[in-house]
Amino acid sequence: MTAAYDMLCALNAKIKALGYNINGVTTFPRIEVHSIIETEGEQKDDADKVVTGVIDILTRDNAPDSSFEILNVIVSNISENISLSEYICYIWQYESVEMIEEVTDSDDTIFRQFMRFRSNWLAYRDWE
Repeated sequence: MTAAYDMLCALNAKIKALGYNINGVTTFPRIEVHSIIETEGEQKDDADKVVTGVIDILTRDNAPDSSFEILNVIVSNISENISLSEYICYIWQYESVEMIEEVTDSDDTIFRQFMRFRSNWLAYRDWE
């Protein structure tokens, strides 16, 4: 299993455990994890990986307040302590947040918080 896939599964499980939906085109609020990129780390023996991606918070509301509240819950609850089967996280950082306001065909307003993250992972076999 790749670190990216392992991390995606763990993130989705954590988001569901926090009480948020991760599926459904018309389900609000929901949180989607996407744009996952896995690259090699700095160790020569291929033991570490760098995984970046986006946590996308979607709400349908008249103001962005609820999307910011969810953002704060995510930031407070997802960090290095995320559990993976083959890798241990030793760095977790949020790099940026971008809010986007969308108006649908039915004049509903959707607020999106795109939160980019970067994480560094080391295979358990190399953890000391």
